[in-house]
Amino acid sequence: MAVGLAGRLVAGPGALVAFALGAGTASLAWQCVLGLAGAWAGGRLGARWQHWSAPVGSGLVVLLAAWVAVA
Repeated sequence: MAVGLAGRLVAGPGALVAFALGAGTASLAWQCVLGLAGAWAGGRLGARWQHWSAPVGSGLVVLLAAWVAVA
């Protein structure tokens, strides 16, 4: 969404490329933080936590996808 708005917010191809690279870098950093947090939690909380967190997380993804599809 932010990359799509970049054309309206800034002028010039260099600024657009810099914006896209910045947005991509921020997204990559956030995904790394989430992956590290998940690995840390999964290694410490054990099988019982993993047993219920997988369906809850999947359900959350489905609900968010439905929300995006409707909105």
